[in-house]
Amino acid sequence: MLIRFPAMVRLPFAPRWPDQFALLLALLASWLMWRRAHAEPTTRPVLVYLANETRMSAAGARNAQVIDEWLRAAGDADATVAAEGLANDRERFPAVVDGDVALLGRELLVDTVIATNRSVREGRLWFGAAGHALAAEPFDAPALTGDAVVDDNPMSTAPVLARVFDSIAERFPAEQHHFIVLLKSHGIGELVLTPRLTVRHEQSSPADVVARARGEAGDRASDGVSRGELFALLHDAGLPIRLLVLEVCGGGSSLAGSDLPQNIRAAAAGVNALEYSNLSFDGLGADPLRSLRRQIDAHARLRWVDAPRPVLAALLLPIAVLALVTAREMRRGWRGRAER
Repeated sequence: MLIRFPAMVRLPFAPRWPDQFALLLALLASWLMWRRAHAEPTTRPVLVYLANETRMSAAGARNAQVIDEWLRAAGDADATVAAEGLANDRERFPAVVDGDVALLGRELLVDTVIATNRSVREGRLWFGAAGHALAAEPFDAPALTGDAVVDDNPMSTAPVLARVFDSIAERFPAEQHHFIVLLKSHGIGELVLTPRLTVRHEQSSPADVVARARGEAGDRASDGVSRGELFALLHDAGLPIRLLVLEVCGGGSSLAGSDLPQNIRAAAAGVNALEYSNLSFDGLGADPLRSLRRQIDAHARLRWVDAPRPVLAALLLPIAVLALVTAREMRRGWRGRAER
């Protein structure tokens, strides 16, 4: 026998050497999978900041003004709250994003990429190498469609996101880098990127807008990118993501670990009503992953979404082998007693 089990270990069988060999292999495989799951990355981190902020053009502002007038003219409490919410969003969301960009660009200790509605509409993305300043690089801005909702919010369209991810993948090869992706947007239902205002006054009416404010029109948002579309785009770009943070109001609350593709190691998503600013980018240092993990752990409205990991398989594999060996030995014992 290869291994002599101590007398204090009461096993229902005395494993023969093929069974011992199988158990040793299972334990070794389990240890290797556990080590791989918990190993620190050897590739360089890249911090990716994506914002679908409410930043309106003249046409978009005109549309919002008409909607605002309809809501306030209704003299309804729900309509008034909706109007104030829209006005607050137009002011605060761009200001928070501008503040984030300023903090991220102040002292780059890791490679950084920034893409916002403003930068994409201006035809540029911000790239910064560790130890250097952010620099704008040309980006193929989407052609205007004449629809203010779409034109003002290019980051909530799948074709633009695909181009952003492809640009990142070309700049930072997956073999040498891992990514920490921070996404800030409005969301609703299955949509994780959607404009704050999706109603076009030309296609609506005061009664319809007030009904929406009262919650009587149901969830009819159709402009935006769903979770499935976002994950497919990230997977197709081949980005190995160590952490994805969805700072999304309403679009990530029902996210489950089974929804995550294999290239996303871990994710966190907002629950309930998030603030415009939930994570601090001041002093992220050279290890943003550790800093962000601590902040998420302490945040009341961000929750972890764990993807399926090989850790579970590492635990189940030796248990399964042990169970098979035990069952076989027990059958042998029963057969021997029956023959006697």
